[in-house]
Amino acid sequence: MALPVVLSEIRNQIRQRADQVNSTFVTNAELKNFINQSGAELYDLLIQHFGDDYYFSSSSISITSGTATYALPTDFYKMRGLDIVISNTDKTTVPKFNFQERNRDIALNGDRYNLTYMLQGQNLRLVPIPTVAYTATFWYIPAFILLDSVQSSAVSQASNAVYTVPAPHYYVAGQQLKGVGSSTETYNVLQTVVSVT
Repeated sequence: MALPVVLSEIRNQIRQRADQVNSTFVTNAELKNFINQSGAELYDLLIQHFGDDYYFSSSSISITSGTATYALPTDFYKMRGLDIVISNTDKTTVPKFNFQERNRDIALNGDRYNLTYMLQGQNLRLVPIPTVAYTATFWYIPAFILLDSVQSSAVSQASNAVYTVPAPHYYVAGQQLKGVGSSTETYNVLQTVVSVT
């Protein structure tokens, strides 16, 4: 498995291959856009070729009685499915909403075993509106993470490094990053994001 590299290293490799190491004909911003476009296209090809399960993630949703709409995860790209957690060992699959059957089973009063789901904009919508509270597992493929260089304004050095970066940032837990140019040599290595606040 290849080790991740930082954006500046990818730009340098591109310029070396094009024999343009000291050229500013293509700016860093243009190269970043080209790299991210190519990365997103490769991501789509990998998902199509290896199936939807090649990249896979899940999120827990607390369903409340009387609420039909829930925000999708911030890194959402493509839906795979929705499960209702009945107990620690039992789950049931929630089928996708079929618009042609929108008025069928209307008298069921939102019994959780008769729920369906649909995507509506940036939200997950349950049909009919649930009348009970429970936990659901939302299965999805996360979006391609764009490469970027972010200058941190502060680094708190302790047992865990805390980076303060300007908004908007796109870091998620589990993502890897490399601190470049930090005054402490131990922070100039590949690190894994533990949490984002």
